[in-house]
Amino acid sequence: MKVGIIGGAGLLGSTMAFCIAQKNIVDEIVLIDVKENVARAHVMDMEQAISEYNQTSITYGKWDALAKCDIVIMTASMPERPVTSRIEYLENNMPIVKTVGEHIKQYCPNAAIINGTNPVDPFDYILCDITGMPARQFIGFSRNDSLRLRWAIAKLLGVQTYDVQALVIGEHGEAQVPLYSSVKVKGEPVILSGEQKSQVDQMIKTWFVNYQALQSGRTSGWTSGLAVAYLVEAMVKRTGEVLACSAILNGEYGISGVSVGVPVVLGPKGIEKIVEMPLSEEESEGLKIAAKKMADVLKGIRWE
Repeated sequence: MKVGIIGGAGLLGSTMAFCIAQKNIVDEIVLIDVKENVARAHVMDMEQAISEYNQTSITYGKWDALAKCDIVIMTASMPERPVTSRIEYLENNMPIVKTVGEHIKQYCPNAAIINGTNPVDPFDYILCDITGMPARQFIGFSRNDSLRLRWAIAKLLGVQTYDVQALVIGEHGEAQVPLYSSVKVKGEPVILSGEQKSQVDQMIKTWFVNYQALQSGRTSGWTSGLAVAYLVEAMVKRTGEVLACSAILNGEYGISGVSVGVPVVLGPKGIEKIVEMPLSEEESEGLKIAAKKMADVLKGIRWE
C-alpha cells in the first residue's frame, strides 16, 4: 500500500505522514511538495524516528511519484490567514487544486483521494470533476468536526471522549449539522436537553475563537494528523466503522450534485457505502441547507 501526500512539507502533510507511519499499516509514504528541502528534511527525520519499530518507507518525490499510489492525501494550500469562513480560501487555493487534479488524473487515476484542502466540500467535488474519476474515490476530510462534538459532549457529561459516539454532517464549516438525535455514550443512547446542546455548541465555538485569537499562524496539525491516520487505517483494514466524511451525493438523502458531510463506510478504494441514517426533522433540514450552500458556491465559480 502506497500513500502520497501532496503538501508533505507543510504542518498538515508532515504531521499526517508521521501519524500514518506510526501505525505501520502501509508500505510507503511519499511526500510531494514544491518546498523540496523542507520535505526532504522531514523524510530524513521521520525515517530515523520510525526505524526502530516499523518498516514503512518514507520518501520524497515529484509529481511522477504519484504513480502506483493507492491513497493520495491532498493538503496543499496557500498560507492560511485569519478568516470568518473556510469558503474564503476558495479563490486562492483554486489554482493549486486544478494543478493537483491534473496530476492525479495523469499518474494515479485509480487512487482513493482524501482532500483536506479548504474549503473541503467544494474542492472535493471540483477534484472529481477535473479528473473525471468516479465520485466514490473522493473523500472530503471533515472528521475533526465529529471529534470536537464528541470532545464537547464528553466535557459536558464528565466522561471520556472515546466513550462518546456522535457524528457531524453537512458542511465542513458554518453549515455543519451535529447529529444530536443519535448520540451514544458507551453504546447507550443519550438524549441531551436543548440547554445542553446549546452548551456543547458554545464550547465548540469558544474553542475556535480562542484558537484563532492566538494568531499562531498554524492550523490544527495534531488533530488533523491523527484523524487522517484514523481514516487511512479504516480504509486499509476495512474496519466497517461508520465515519463522517464529505462525499459526492447522487440521490442519497435526496441530494445530488454536491459534496457534503454524511455517514460513510470506507475501504481501500474510497467510499464503499454512504449510510442513510434516520435524521430528525431539524437535522434533515440542516443537511439540505448545507447542500444548497455548496450548490450556490459551485454555481459562482469556474474551474474548467
